[in-house]
Amino acid sequence: MKGGLASLVFVAGLLQEFAPTLNLKGSLGVIASPDEETGGMEVASLLEQGLIKGDACLIGEPTDPYHPNAGEKGKAWMQVIIPGQTDHGSLHPLYGISAIRRGAAAVEALTKLWELKVTPPAEPCQLLYNTEWLLSQYPGNPLLSQLLYRPSYNPGVIQGGTNVNVVADKCIIKVDTRVPFGMKSEFLLDVARNLVIAAAPGAVVEPMEPCTDPNWTLENRPIVRAMELGIQRVLGMEEPVFSVLLLGSSDASHFRHHSIDTVLYGPGLEYTIHGYDEQVSVENLIESAEIYAETAVKYLRSF
Repeated sequence: MKGGLASLVFVAGLLQEFAPTLNLKGSLGVIASPDEETGGMEVASLLEQGLIKGDACLIGEPTDPYHPNAGEKGKAWMQVIIPGQTDHGSLHPLYGISAIRRGAAAVEALTKLWELKVTPPAEPCQLLYNTEWLLSQYPGNPLLSQLLYRPSYNPGVIQGGTNVNVVADKCIIKVDTRVPFGMKSEFLLDVARNLVIAAAPGAVVEPMEPCTDPNWTLENRPIVRAMELGIQRVLGMEEPVFSVLLLGSSDASHFRHHSIDTVLYGPGLEYTIHGYDEQVSVENLIESAEIYAETAVKYLRSF
């Protein structure tokens, strides 16, 4: 993300300098937000206070070089709290109720979320088609495109127990689910809650942070078309250029919630993301900066 931010700041400086010569209209701002990985609550707060306003937004999220992201799945992170009854470990299972064992049952029960499959709305059908085609080109799992229509499910954190010889009286499970196109986050939470309570009566399922629903900016919107044309001009026509949907989620949902058309495009070696040695190539930084400049100039001349 530092790479994308560097390219954005560099281009904003150039446009500030050459705006009169380029006959640009409107205004351009740069926002540096540090907390996208934990929900983007700072950006959401700034938008709610009216401190960020605009018609369109470009986020420097790492993407495929030929395919910007114009939409994304929703996000429903939840915390599952499982109660138990403590006792000495040497007496279990005759005495005590292990919250960890009950938590294991809940983890297994939540795998049924994958069985939920939705019919998507008609509006993003072209973006869905584009994304299915792109995912079909990736080697590996042929079911990857199913993530567009089914919830993902990852029990990322399990906490419980005080010592090896004590029956655990509490287990907390933190779960990451992403909401497919055509489903509401509240519905997914309700289904998860029912699955957990059936497996572990008395358990509590609560959202970890405000949930988001699937959201998108249609490919015919000016910022998306400007981005695609910018990519074509800088990278040439070696590969088809079209926008796709993100299987994860980002700050874009907050901007779209405020009717700001938003597109994601940025530098980064995707196979290194979330690793211990994330990387951005110098060539990719320069290309992204050129594409940002092309996109901004075209968009700011369209008023």
